[in-house]
Amino acid sequence: IKNQSIQNLVYSHQQPSWLASQATKQVLYKDTLFSRDGDGSITSINGLTLKDIQQFYNTHYIPDGSNVVVVGDIDTTQTKQSLEFLQRWKSKGQSPEMITIGNINEPKTQRIYLVDQPNAPQSIVRLARIGMPYDATGPMYLTQLSNYNLGGNFNSRINQNLREDKGYTYGASGGVYGTKETGLVLFSAQVRADATAASIHEFIQEMENYSEKGMTDDELNFMRQAVGQQDALKYETPSQKAGLLSSILEYSLPDDYIVKKTQILQTVDKLTLDNAAKLWFQPQDYQIIVVGDAKRLTPELKKLGIPIQPLEVKR
Repeated sequence: IKNQSIQNLVYSHQQPSWLASQATKQVLYKDTLFSRDGDGSITSINGLTLKDIQQFYNTHYIPDGSNVVVVGDIDTTQTKQSLEFLQRWKSKGQSPEMITIGNINEPKTQRIYLVDQPNAPQSIVRLARIGMPYDATGPMYLTQLSNYNLGGNFNSRINQNLREDKGYTYGASGGVYGTKETGLVLFSAQVRADATAASIHEFIQEMENYSEKGMTDDELNFMRQAVGQQDALKYETPSQKAGLLSSILEYSLPDDYIVKKTQILQTVDKLTLDNAAKLWFQPQDYQIIVVGDAKRLTPELKKLGIPIQPLEVKR
């Protein structure tokens, strides 16, 4: 398993998408638990022993604080009988301590962080900022709705501009994400190398215009219909229902939060969503990550007037 994991890392670390993702973590979450993903490094995996794995298992694979979600053609009595063996599951020691995340300090000054990939025919462009922790019906959800017409679907302004109008990319998008501890707002595209600086300029222009002027009435109506139709299909299968119940348990959500989300979607006014855009989509609040041929890109990137900082990605 160690050898398989190391080979996977060797492969993934060569991919521009991994470089962009890791660069984003380093820039936004420096010196915290979130500064790299959970796959580890070649050094850390090489250092693992069987004893380490056994100790981790005994410490963390315990019933304390666990929940069981069951979805299927089965009633409560049958379920309890089938899961009766779980009553005999006991932990082998004290409950594990919570892992320390560290202090998240968002960068104050906007920069272009340039990760060199010599001779790359394409570049990955990311505009990223720290967002807000997850919520189901609060500010994060409203910001997701606000983003729908900016970068949240194929017909969004950013995709129509960079893909349809300019032909810089096969696809450009943006999203608003949250966890229990923190959040992320991210706009990204993989673009032609010769259109890297121009693509950043278009991202900035679209975000600036949207955050200042907001969406149109037609965009608001389109968002209501499109998101409503998407949500109607999200919880049809047993696995989707299990996922829904797991989310309710994990985030302590009310049982009717889906109903509340639907009500918000159908009643939220344009001003509320425009205020969310003004708060979260100002382009100057974003760090810009570029993965591409630094020698070729630097002269054009300098014309944007944003400080450029070379970045070495931690593998």
